[in-house]
Amino acid sequence: MLIGLLLASACGQTDTKDKYLLYPTPEQAVEEMNYTPDKTKFQLWAPTADEVRVLIYKNGDSGHTEKMYNLTLDESTGVWSAEVERDLMGLYYTFNIKVNDLWQGDTPGITAKAVGINGKRAAIIDWSKTNPEGWNQDRPHAPKDVSANIIYELHLRDFTINKSSGISTLNKGKYRGLYEVDTYYDNPTIQTGINHLKELGVTHVKLMPVFDFNGKDELIADASSYTWGYDPLNFNVPEGLYSNNPKNPYSRIIEFKELVMNLHKAGIKVILDVSYAYSNPQNSNFQKTFPGYYFAQDQEDNFIISQNGKAKLATQRPMVREFIIESMMHWISEYHIDGFALDQFDLYDPETLKDIESALRKSNRGVTLMGSPQQKTLRMPLASKGDIPESMKSFATALRSNPNDSIMNSYLLGDVSQVEEVKAGLTGGVKHPQLYLDSLDNAWTRFTTTPLQAINFISSSDGLILGDYLEMNSTSSLYNIEKVRLSKLAYTYLLTAQGTPQLYAGEEFLRSKGGTYNSAKLSDSINQINWDLKAKHLEFFQYIKGLIQLRKNHPAFRMLTANNINKHVEFLPTEYAINK
Repeated sequence: MLIGLLLASACGQTDTKDKYLLYPTPEQAVEEMNYTPDKTKFQLWAPTADEVRVLIYKNGDSGHTEKMYNLTLDESTGVWSAEVERDLMGLYYTFNIKVNDLWQGDTPGITAKAVGINGKRAAIIDWSKTNPEGWNQDRPHAPKDVSANIIYELHLRDFTINKSSGISTLNKGKYRGLYEVDTYYDNPTIQTGINHLKELGVTHVKLMPVFDFNGKDELIADASSYTWGYDPLNFNVPEGLYSNNPKNPYSRIIEFKELVMNLHKAGIKVILDVSYAYSNPQNSNFQKTFPGYYFAQDQEDNFIISQNGKAKLATQRPMVREFIIESMMHWISEYHIDGFALDQFDLYDPETLKDIESALRKSNRGVTLMGSPQQKTLRMPLASKGDIPESMKSFATALRSNPNDSIMNSYLLGDVSQVEEVKAGLTGGVKHPQLYLDSLDNAWTRFTTTPLQAINFISSSDGLILGDYLEMNSTSSLYNIEKVRLSKLAYTYLLTAQGTPQLYAGEEFLRSKGGTYNSAKLSDSINQINWDLKAKHLEFFQYIKGLIQLRKNHPAFRMLTANNINKHVEFLPTEYAINK
C-alpha cells in the first residue's frame, strides 16, 4: 500500500527533533468511510485523541444529530474505528475528536469525497449514480507529444459570467457554463465558451481552484461571492459555488465530471490548480483531527506562514505526504484529471515532490505535473524540484519588466539591456553557448536541463496582464496601434520559444482588468471576460490562433532536448545601443 511505501522512503531521514514523528502510523491507508448496505465502517487516524465520535445526520446543512457512535482506538496504529450495522445510504456524517479534554468541533474528516452544502458534513452517496452517460469511455484526445502542449489558465466564473458570453443565465458562473455548446457573442462567428477553446487550439485547460474551498456561502452565487479559491477546505470534493444545485451532494460531482468529459471530447486535457502546500488552521479539518501534525512549526511551535497568509503544511511528515498523493490519485481515478499545477510548490518537501512524481508516473495516465513557486524572483534548484516543470516568472519579466519598473526596464518597450534574459527565455531556460552568463539576471542562472521543465507565460492571474501593462506605458496618441503591434510581438516570442507556453484566459483578444495588479478579492466588474473584445480584436485573435497552429505544425519551436536547442538555435549578431 501507498503508506507503506511512503514510510519506507522516509527511513534514515527521520527528524529526531520532530515530536510528531513519534506517534504510531498505520501500514495501510486509512479509509475514513467505507459503505456497504449492511454496514458502514468509519476510521480516523487521530493518535492524540481522548475520544472520537461519529455523528449521523439526515440533512447536509441543518437538523440535529440522528445518532452518535463512539469509535475505538487501536493504540498500535493510532486509528480509531467503528462499524455501524445499518444502511446509511443518503445520510451525512461528521467526526468530533476530543484532545486534551477539549472537543475540537465537527469535521467531515480530511478525506471526505462527497459533502453537503458548504462542505460541513460528509455525504454517503452511491458513486455509480455520479457517472454521466459515456463516462466509462471517456478518454482525453489531446496530443500525446508533450512538446505540443499549450496550456490555457482560466477562472471558471471569469470565463462564463459576462452577459456577452452567450451562455444561458442558469449556467453563468457554473461548471455547466464552461461546456455549454454553441454559445457566441452577437453572431455565431464570434464563438465563446468551450467552442472558443476548440477554435483557439489549446491542448490543456488549467482550472484555477475548483476544489471545495473556504470563505463563501455556496447558496450565494452573486458578485459578492467572487474568490480565486486558494483556501482549501475539502481537498477531494469539487466546489459547490460552481454547481447548479450545491445542496445536492451528487450535483457538483456529476457536473464536474461532465465538464471534464466535454473538454476531453473537444481534444482538451484538464489540469487542476491545487493548493496542498498550505491551509487555514482556524477552519482546517486537519487541525480538528490531529492538532499540530499537519502544519509546519518553527522552534517555538508557531505555525510557519506562507506569503499568501496561510499556514504551511508539514509535507515532510509521512501522513501528510500520503494524504497529498492519495488525493491526487482520487482526482485521477474518479474524475479523469490529466494534471496538477502545484501552487507555491517551493513550500513542498523535496522528498515529497519526488514521491508525487513517482506515484503519478506509475498511474500510467501521462499526467502533467507543474509548479508555481511563491518565490517569484529566483527559480527553484533542480535538486529541490526534480523534473517538475516550473512557471517561469522570469520569462515574463525579461520581456515586459516588473509592473513597478520604469518603461526603460522593458525589452518589449525598447530596453535592449534585457537581451540576454530574452535569449534565455527563447531557449527554454537551458544553458546555451551564445548566452553571456555575466549579463544574466540571477533568476536565469539556474538552468533547466530540458526545455520541458519551463512553463513560459507573459500574463497570469497574478499581476498586471499584458494589455493593462501596455496601456500604462504606451504613448496615448499611438495607443491602439502600438498596443496591438507590441502584443503581437510578445506572443510571437511566447509561442515560438522553447518550453511549454501558457496563456491567460482572454489575453488572446486583449483582455483588460482595468489596470488592477491583484484582482483576487475584487468582483466580476474587474475579473469577468468581456467577449465583445473578441469581436473588437478579431484580427489579433486570428493572429494568436495562427501562431498556435504554427507551433503545432513545426517541431523547430518545441524541441525536446538541450542538445537539439544548442545545435539548431542560433542568435544572429545585430548592432544595438543600450538605452540608459
